[in-house]
Amino acid sequence: VWEADVDGAVNGVSVATAGMYTAAGTKKGGLYLFDRNGATLWKLTLGDNVYDVALSSGGTYLVAGSDDGCIYLYKNSGEQVWKKKINGNIYGVSISDDGSIIAVGKREFEVSAYDLQGNRLWNHKTPEQVLDVDVSPDGSVIVAGCSDGRVYVYDREGNLVWSYNIRMPVNGVSAAIYGSYIAAASDDAYTHILSEKTRAEILKVPSLAKVRGAALTVTGTNLAAASDDGTLKYYALPITYTPAPEATPEVQYPNQPTVPATAASAVLEISSAPSGALAYVDNVYKGTTPVIVTELTAGTHSVTVSLDGYSSYSTQVELSAGRTTSVSASLAPTAKTSPVTVVTVIAAAIGALLIFAVGRRDD
Repeated sequence: VWEADVDGAVNGVSVATAGMYTAAGTKKGGLYLFDRNGATLWKLTLGDNVYDVALSSGGTYLVAGSDDGCIYLYKNSGEQVWKKKINGNIYGVSISDDGSIIAVGKREFEVSAYDLQGNRLWNHKTPEQVLDVDVSPDGSVIVAGCSDGRVYVYDREGNLVWSYNIRMPVNGVSAAIYGSYIAAASDDAYTHILSEKTRAEILKVPSLAKVRGAALTVTGTNLAAASDDGTLKYYALPITYTPAPEATPEVQYPNQPTVPATAASAVLEISSAPSGALAYVDNVYKGTTPVIVTELTAGTHSVTVSLDGYSSYSTQVELSAGRTTSVSASLAPTAKTSPVTVVTVIAAAIGALLIFAVGRRDD
């Protein structure tokens, strides 16, 4: 789709919803933000190896971790929100879709969480180096992959909920919504798919070399994995996404009590056929349909509804203060994809960022 030259080897890359923005961090300390056409919006030099970057869903915020022992948070305008010195080498960063929680993994055996204001919410020691972290799209689960071969799963408050031993270093992790599925890229040349329901491995996806990174789509039904043989492979996984019980109201949408809008805000009711689809407002995840979104500002907002196996629905809606507006999405089924590799990309350039697909978290 596009190609952009940067100042050296790329350590980390992140893509916002629908490819609106792409961020990259380099070994020479470069931090880049590109628009959907590959134009450089801005470049900063942080002064040391930028090991990982992460964009919030709509690209509003960009977090970066550097070998200078600092976490950086920027707006997509390039304005620095804050810089926090935490000492040590930061190997992984991640941010929830709404930007409300940021996860950090350190070589010095630590995993931490911060809020949007830069306040540390919690910090835990791990037995070995934290090689990567990920926050589930809804922000409810934080996952850490460590050099001791374990995947550690924490809730938003920092409680260790469960862990799983792969027995080989975990180079990359990715969590689907609600932490329902977790992908762990490992030195054993496999990407291990773990299920929250069983808290165990349910699938191993083979590669020809050590797997360095993995990324699941929102529902966990698709996987991208990058390995040392120079390939990036995209898979349709033979698993089924089921919305979390607490995410779908027991009372069906038309009979659900309407939340009144206050005089200064607007309310948006989003439904779909079938229900249980992922709903986004202004590229920020708001829940599964049917869902009521409150405290919105008056004016034009974008609405996107998506469900695995169906075409996505997108529209613009005009909201008025003190009023409730409804959006109903009729989703059309798409052709089923066979659970095999559908894309293979051979990495052929050093010092260049190649973008072949967009939407890291989009199904």
